[in-house]
Amino acid sequence: MSDKGVNPPRRPVSLAGAVGANWLGYLVFAVSGFLLPRLIGDSIGQERLGIWDFAWASVGFTQWLTLGVASVISRDVARFRASDNWAALSQSVSATLAVLSLAFGGGLVLIGAFVFLTPSLLPPETDSAVIFEARCVVAILGVNAAAALPLGLFRGILSGLERWDLKNLTRSGPHLVAVAIIVLLLLAGHGLVALAWAMLASDVAGHLWSYRFVKRLCPELKISPRLITRHDLREVLSFGGRTYLQGIARGTLYQVNGLIVAAWMGPAALAVYARQRNLVIFAQRLTNQYGNVFTPASAALAARGDQVKLRELALKSARYGMCLALPMVVVLAIAGGPLVRLWMGHAYEAPLVLAVLAIGHLLSFAHRGSYRILVGIGRHGWAGMAEFCSAVLATGAAYLLVGPLHGGLLGASVAVAVAVTVGGGLMPAVLLCRALQIRLASFLWKTTWAPLLGVLPLAAALIVGQVLFADQPMISLAAGLGVGGALLAAVYWRWILPPSFKKRLLKRFRRAGRAEARSIGGAADGSEART
Repeated sequence: MSDKGVNPPRRPVSLAGAVGANWLGYLVFAVSGFLLPRLIGDSIGQERLGIWDFAWASVGFTQWLTLGVASVISRDVARFRASDNWAALSQSVSATLAVLSLAFGGGLVLIGAFVFLTPSLLPPETDSAVIFEARCVVAILGVNAAAALPLGLFRGILSGLERWDLKNLTRSGPHLVAVAIIVLLLLAGHGLVALAWAMLASDVAGHLWSYRFVKRLCPELKISPRLITRHDLREVLSFGGRTYLQGIARGTLYQVNGLIVAAWMGPAALAVYARQRNLVIFAQRLTNQYGNVFTPASAALAARGDQVKLRELALKSARYGMCLALPMVVVLAIAGGPLVRLWMGHAYEAPLVLAVLAIGHLLSFAHRGSYRILVGIGRHGWAGMAEFCSAVLATGAAYLLVGPLHGGLLGASVAVAVAVTVGGGLMPAVLLCRALQIRLASFLWKTTWAPLLGVLPLAAALIVGQVLFADQPMISLAAGLGVGGALLAAVYWRWILPPSFKKRLLKRFRRAGRAEARSIGGAADGSEART
């Protein structure tokens, strides 16, 4: 799988456009993430909502079986597509699919074990009907998660082709249909089992849709067991192994943490904790969509040996990552209480837990691009090891804090926050600076000071809104976000955004304005002609 003769991409892709496409695609998931928990809680109760969270936490362990090989595809497509080296790419894809197909079988076995163990993972006083429903939901969502292991390969190919529009279309379109069906099912009085079937059907349909796009865009790509060689398997597993630890570390941290809360405090407490955690995960997924675009870009630069451009890309990714991360963390840390109250009601509020989780994820959000660049240049092994070790230590700490030490939800959040700060935030920045020979102090200063100053008006506006309208969450949020958001936009436009981006944006607005004017003029001329 040599990468000799790699040329620049045929069609240059704007990083800002790629990020925008990812965010538009993720918008569907963000809206459904706010809508569905409230509907489930209101329709069938807080305990059933906790069971829904428990099931998702359980099936997430199937990601352990990927061995990180899915990350190989987007990098290899970026390396081989420009040189038309379809033979090498076909070998890589075939080897990766073989490993993920084995992971599918292992996933079914793992889910069977979780279904069997479900009664022992819930408090002893849990009703038998609730346990039976939990087992059914874990089984259905587990099959869905296991099937996503091999089928998700085709979205990885779309990422490597930098067709972020199609990747997000095949994810968000079927999910939107699933959300509509789930709403109808809840209104009709159905329970969690029917909801799980809707998720399974929509996700499989989305994966098959992505496969059709890949076949259309890459007719030269061949997938066959005959193309698999030991060399390809070794290379796929070697690269994937370095990504594997990071992937399972973050997933394990969230999932085991949730199971610890459920085991010690019950499904209702997990429903409260999961709402705080899910708000942070919403923000994390937004930064993931931002960071993902840097893997193919950095892989192409590394293949050409362009160290100067790689250093520029590293600084750009971290600086704008911090610009994205700080406002979200400030909003969640300061205004998280009123936000949860409006979203779910008083029973789900835990503002201190949310603030700890949000602040603990700041560096991880900001340096997601740094990690993805490490993946692109193949230097991400120690970053994955660092996050894995942090997650293992945090899991033990969470068990002690939630259980014997009776630290409750706050104890669980502190364990997660410390682990993510060290393993997911600091270490990728340190390792990227070492790989690209950048001074760490200079890197952190250049990427942090301007975003930190720029977010201060937003923080001040949110605090004033909380003080003035303490008993009116909607008004305090509207005032704080309205005034603070306007100030933040002005500061970012004046001092943060690059001139080239502002010129492109203004050009698009002018073009849209001229098109609208021509449309209005044409409609007026047609009206006069009819008169």
